[in-house]
Amino acid sequence: MVLQLCTLAIGVVLTPFVIDRLGLVQYGLWGFLGSAVSVAGVLDFGLGATFVRFIARYHARGETTLVARFVSLGALTYLGLGVILSPLALVLAPVIAHHLHLQPALVTTADHIFLLLFVYLFVASSLAVLSALLTGTGDLWLASLAGLAGQVVYAIVVVGLLLDHRGLYALVAASFTQVTSIGVICYLIARRRVGRVFANPVRLGGTFIREVLSFGAWMQVNNVSALINMQTDGIVIGAAVTVSDVGLYTIANRVALSTRIVPLALLSALLPAASAAHAEGDDRLIRSLTVEGSRILALLSFGIGGALVGLAPVLLRTWLGRPYPHLEVIFSLLLAAYLVNNLTGVGTMIVQATGRPRLESEYAILSTILNVVATVALVGPLGLYGVLVGTVFGVVVSSAYFLWRFHHVSGISMWGGLGSWLWRLGIAVCVGATCTRLVLAALPQSFWSTRPRGALVLVLGSALYSVILLVGIRVSGFGAMINAGAVSKVLPTRLAALLKSPIASLAGIRS
Repeated sequence: MVLQLCTLAIGVVLTPFVIDRLGLVQYGLWGFLGSAVSVAGVLDFGLGATFVRFIARYHARGETTLVARFVSLGALTYLGLGVILSPLALVLAPVIAHHLHLQPALVTTADHIFLLLFVYLFVASSLAVLSALLTGTGDLWLASLAGLAGQVVYAIVVVGLLLDHRGLYALVAASFTQVTSIGVICYLIARRRVGRVFANPVRLGGTFIREVLSFGAWMQVNNVSALINMQTDGIVIGAAVTVSDVGLYTIANRVALSTRIVPLALLSALLPAASAAHAEGDDRLIRSLTVEGSRILALLSFGIGGALVGLAPVLLRTWLGRPYPHLEVIFSLLLAAYLVNNLTGVGTMIVQATGRPRLESEYAILSTILNVVATVALVGPLGLYGVLVGTVFGVVVSSAYFLWRFHHVSGISMWGGLGSWLWRLGIAVCVGATCTRLVLAALPQSFWSTRPRGALVLVLGSALYSVILLVGIRVSGFGAMINAGAVSKVLPTRLAALLKSPIASLAGIRS
């Protein structure tokens, strides 16, 4: 968890510098082209979503040669897809560049950046298989360490090239350097920890391939839905509104996504653990992971989300160094969608681990339909906000459906597994965020008119929020409902330690 936070901190420090050097239009163009290229990433037959599950499953059985063959299959598949789809990218690049109504000087740049990002997508996907290998074999912290090292390399290259006035090409060069660094580090670690990393994928056997493709077909549906719900907003905004609005969306989205970084570290640890438990037939452990994992995930998600809402006015101004119109509203809408979506996180990991991806696919299809219909209906009259409201509507309604369906199939009551504790946590978070926001609103803006003063106010405001939240968790009874010890063996080390610390005890959390 500490490694993910360090990675987040680097991104937080780097973003204002990048925006200042590029300007909102070029920053928005970067976000638009990244979203456009990501569409090609779903054409992998659902393979990307299967890696951790199958690696964890067969590593637990000691079938290391089979794991090495699977890793080789993944790496070669992504590189092959990149080659096959490259003619399509060459055709689309100039069409997309001219459609954005950019200044002439940026049209050629957009064309070139799109093609470079296309190559980057498949190189990065191929190398990401090595990170999945470490995660699937239980070395999540090492994969995170490699990611942090890559982020440091990225930051150094970006700063150096932007100071040299390389514009968007600086971001591309830094991205390639980052994924290459991560891939090399993960390979060296895997070679030492696991042994053989690659093997002949032709010898995998038809039974294994059919099992992977059968599981991957359902995951492909989920990937397409995730793309539509989380990635295409930038494309629609750039095409139907303006590229500069994509810049605002990208900034707000980066802040809102911080509610997912630490929780996703928990999910990354749960998937291999649940896959191994399913392989061993340990239904009791899977049920414990589901119930206790959901509570801890919600605590992390809503706790961070409440802090962002309470500190938002000071946070955004201090971070960016200047105000941007509508930014806080955009951030709030995205935050609402992510917080609700995070509640489904443990459920989606469990259905993947237990080989029931159809449940997640039903939810994904519903989310896609609702999102598309609402966005088409609202983008005309509401513009940027129509896109955002459509996304929030699709994510919230479909997430509620999945939670009901998952609890029903799992034999866990919706009230016992979710409702009985969520309202307690919600009250504690709302009280903490509201009190913090009121205190900050009472301060003159001169208190945080500069970044050093703003940073001090953020530290004090964070401390105030944390105290109120801990008290609220204890008074509401939510803390007493968490049994951190039940899942401590599969939690990231730092998170497990935090949930057993004196601070957690003050909140009433059982260790």
